[in-house]
Amino acid sequence: MTHAEESGDGFTATSYYIDDNDSMMKLYLPFVSKEQVAKEKRLANFAMLMGIPTPFTGDLIKDGDRYGLIFERIFTKQSISRLLSNNPERIDELAKIFADMCKKLHQTKCDIDLFPCANNKYKEEIINSKLFSDEEKAKINKFIDNVPVVNN
Repeated sequence: MTHAEESGDGFTATSYYIDDNDSMMKLYLPFVSKEQVAKEKRLANFAMLMGIPTPFTGDLIKDGDRYGLIFERIFTKQSISRLLSNNPERIDELAKIFADMCKKLHQTKCDIDLFPCANNKYKEEIINSKLFSDEEKAKINKFIDNVPVVNN
């Protein structure tokens, strides 16, 4: 029997380390459909093929009413926020590394049929959010409208 230890959670899923030490599992909340999970698997594989550093994506799994994915576990991975939190004296160095990574990502040619522009999705989320006033929503959506859409 495989054992899994929770390693983090987010808006749509909880991540677990699997005791085989080579894998991790991302188990999505019940509102995330099997089709959405399968789409994430496909997109992760396409990103890897495009040269974006991405963990290998394994099997699609099911646990009760939740779907999930098995991923290659990257032992050296740390989020930029964790690195900054643990090393505040390195802020200049880490900011440059992060900016360089973002630049590389945004210079990567993207197939817009596979990765459609996210502007409308984000604008809808802002409009439906209860976190912002109408004035703030208008400013955020104006900003989104002014971000150039490119696919390199």
